[in-house]
Amino acid sequence: MTGRENLRFTGRLNGLSGDALEARIDGLLRRVGLEEAGDRKAGTYSRGMRQRLGIADVLIKDPRVIIMDEPTLGIDPEGMRDLLALIRRLSTQDQRTILLSSHQLQQVQQICDRVGIFVEGRLIACGPIAQLAKELRGDGGPILEVAATPNDAALKALLEHLEGLRQLRPMEGGGWLVQGEEDLRPVLARLLLERGYDIQRLCQRSDDLDEIYHNYFEKAGASHDLPTDKKRGLLRRRA
Repeated sequence: MTGRENLRFTGRLNGLSGDALEARIDGLLRRVGLEEAGDRKAGTYSRGMRQRLGIADVLIKDPRVIIMDEPTLGIDPEGMRDLLALIRRLSTQDQRTILLSSHQLQQVQQICDRVGIFVEGRLIACGPIAQLAKELRGDGGPILEVAATPNDAALKALLEHLEGLRQLRPMEGGGWLVQGEEDLRPVLARLLLERGYDIQRLCQRSDDLDEIYHNYFEKAGASHDLPTDKKRGLLRRRA
């Protein structure tokens, strides 16, 4: 069937008919960017177009809650951007609740305002990203990214003996992640300069969802080598 015929079929199953149904179909095809492709066979659609047609198929029923499982899987970058923008508009403009299950954490961080993290079927954390990051930090100061040259044993010893240090761990790609009981940036800047180090990086780490996820994953005592389908979060766009 064509895209339009698919929507008409779903509409009739849900008690719609006549001019009201046709008007809704026209509006939804425009809404999801398929107005020009509405009379083409759905079998000729790209993966991204089929996903958008699926959203129109859901919207024809005018639901308050929409559940999506890996909506961007297998979609090219341009189609992915279009689909994410559409999902965002469904929340902000339509005021619909979107439940999104995905392991594409960068995409999740772009569009979701609340995140639930599941490990082996257990919900271990839920809330806004900033709140989850704060819970991980506890009562301590911000986590800092520190890089200086020379990156030698003396630098590591200097960081290990900082007063008020709560955690120190190597940063992927070089450098260190440092957290103290309070913000250590003023102390670190002074010490590094006094010891003759060339400061390459000294900044507060942003609330990165990938980092948050892996920290909670470690906290739950789970293996990072679990298959992807077990590393999945349930993500909510609106409350």
